Amino acid sequence: MTSQCDQSTMNINSPFLYSPKKGWVNDPNGLVYVDGIYHLFYQYNPTSNVPNNICWGHANSKDLVKWQDKGVAIYYQEDLTEQIFSGSAVIDNTNSTGLCDLSIPVVAYYTSQYKKAATLPDGSKVAADTQAQTMAYSCDRGDIWQTSHVPTIREPPSKYASEFKNFRDPNLVWYQPHKKWIMTLVMSDVPRAIWYASENLLNWTFAGEFGSQNAPQGQWECPALMEFPVQNAKETKWVLVISTNPGGLRRASGMYYFVGHFNGFTFKADENQQDIKWFDYGADCYAGIFWSNLPGKQKYMSMWIDNWEYGPKIGNKYKGGIAHREVSLVKVDNAYKLFQAPIQQLEKYVQKVYNLTKLLLKIGIKIFKNEAHRISMVIKGANESDFSFVIEDEKKRLLVKIYFIHKDNTVCVQRRKPDSDEKEQFENHCAELIVTTELKMEMLIDNFTVTLYLKDGECVFTEILPFCNEKRKFRLLFGFHKIRILQAKQMILANP
Repeated sequence: MTSQCDQSTMNINSPFLYSPKKGWVNDPNGLVYVDGIYHLFYQYNPTSNVPNNICWGHANSKDLVKWQDKGVAIYYQEDLTEQIFSGSAVIDNTNSTGLCDLSIPVVAYYTSQYKKAATLPDGSKVAADTQAQTMAYSCDRGDIWQTSHVPTIREPPSKYASEFKNFRDPNLVWYQPHKKWIMTLVMSDVPRAIWYASENLLNWTFAGEFGSQNAPQGQWECPALMEFPVQNAKETKWVLVISTNPGGLRRASGMYYFVGHFNGFTFKADENQQDIKWFDYGADCYAGIFWSNLPGKQKYMSMWIDNWEYGPKIGNKYKGGIAHREVSLVKVDNAYKLFQAPIQQLEKYVQKVYNLTKLLLKIGIKIFKNEAHRISMVIKGANESDFSFVIEDEKKRLLVKIYFIHKDNTVCVQRRKPDSDEKEQFENHCAELIVTTELKMEMLIDNFTVTLYLKDGECVFTEILPFCNEKRKFRLLFGFHKIRILQAKQMILANP
């Protein structure tokens, strides 16, 4: 057996992540559900494990767990040096675009990023480093895509004309009161979110903008706008999710959100929601956007599990993956929070269920290479006592420590730095978590990642562990008398 991370051992075969078998992957794009199929598009370099010559990769699934790799959907244009940057996709149910004669179009918008000055197919010219918004469409329900490679929105609003190099990431949503499509974009360096409106997905009018003085310094990227029903309340709220890089809570990259109202022109955060709320308290959750055209009331989001600070540097160990979660909006103490949960479809991929004893947890649960596990438990009296868990490698070296300090209402994840060759270099990621009598904890762990859901998903940590260990061990370090173990589930590897 090999102990080195190399191209022959780094296949990310996990029910918790999608990653192509070769090449670099980052932001999820164009998340659209069509006729019982989830179509996932993503930032993709099929030729190497570095973010260059970016295309839209494509995979589809019936359940968000088992994926079929469909290769490249929209190709990098070498003659134009046009990279196919992030965007989104929707169903044009009324064929308002008139793009397909005998079928309903699936319409996508992406950002064209031109490495060099170029002459476009229509004869117009663009300057080097221009970012503009281009449409693509499919007449076969999402498999084959066509684009003219001529942008529809060529430049930002005139007041921001100088920002043409930082104008990107179109995100589409239908706004029923105005019966119009809304496109959310960001001017990443200002930073601002801006909106355009259209009746037909072809002709767009600038509608409004939003910025926040309470946001940390850093670029805005990958905006996501969605209306949510509030759980246990007869109201709805709009949520604007922003990815920031740099400016993340941990290292460079991170995600936060605002809760408020959208009127078809601009977004306004609620008076008591002016401060940002972090979406994930770990280091490795970025570029999350929502799925469109879902059949039920649930809201799904997919996100890139990595960080721009070190992701491109460790591509020989871990080349990036995309995770999927169910997201809901809950009112907590007169404020609103996004709660997250593993998707329910994972239950179909349970290979073995075993109840855990305190003795087994003390000795440690062995997690072998190429295994994925889902571990659930309840910690009673967490408001009165501390507890700690560790994940160790086969030589009993610490990889991750999860601990709760009850007097400070603080939960922390300490992990070995993924970009350091020093075995003892660690970093602490902590969050405030108010606990009453008991704390529910659920952990997903596979070859490369660990995701921790606390208090029914009110607090989430996502961390990558790009170390090729033959086996790992998850065990309780202290707090034995407070643990009520539920169960552990070994998962089927859905994407061999």
